[in-house]
Amino acid sequence: GDQPTLFLSEVQPHPFNLRDGEIPLIFFGSVVYSKETTSRSYQGGYGGMSVRLARGMYYHFGGFQGQRIDTSTLTEVDYGGMLLTTQNIYFGGVHTNFRIPYEHVISFRAHSDGIGIFRDSANARAEVFRVLERNPNGGDPVNARPMFGWFLFNMAHFLAQPEARTLYANAKT
Repeated sequence: GDQPTLFLSEVQPHPFNLRDGEIPLIFFGSVVYSKETTSRSYQGGYGGMSVRLARGMYYHFGGFQGQRIDTSTLTEVDYGGMLLTTQNIYFGGVHTNFRIPYEHVISFRAHSDGIGIFRDSANARAEVFRVLERNPNGGDPVNARPMFGWFLFNMAHFLAQPEARTLYANAKT
């Protein structure tokens, strides 16, 4: 019928063991995996009245009027490859390897050169995958062009929808 044609090409070799019926879609060989860490500090002073008890010693009535300040920073955790399949996002690095099923992702965040993922867990911190490209001038890889992040965000967001998984399940030969 009017079912959209899905172009499933052979993905370049990847190091992951896929689940039965899972189709590899796109593999990025140079990815920096980072986690967002939040440091918390308090700023402020005592509210209320102070009474001098002795020289240099005061008693404060009232509580500490603190204002919480959270500062988020991205900490690079690992470097490796990332594979998007019809069911999961895989990452394989020097120190860590894992699979994130799309249904465990609460939300995606677009980055110019990659994607941020929030998982369904108690401490849902952002995990960021930055794609690196081969340097046209030789030397170390460089951050991917902005279209990579846009593409990755849209693709992952699409794959996380139940309809997408149904579509791919029906596309298998």
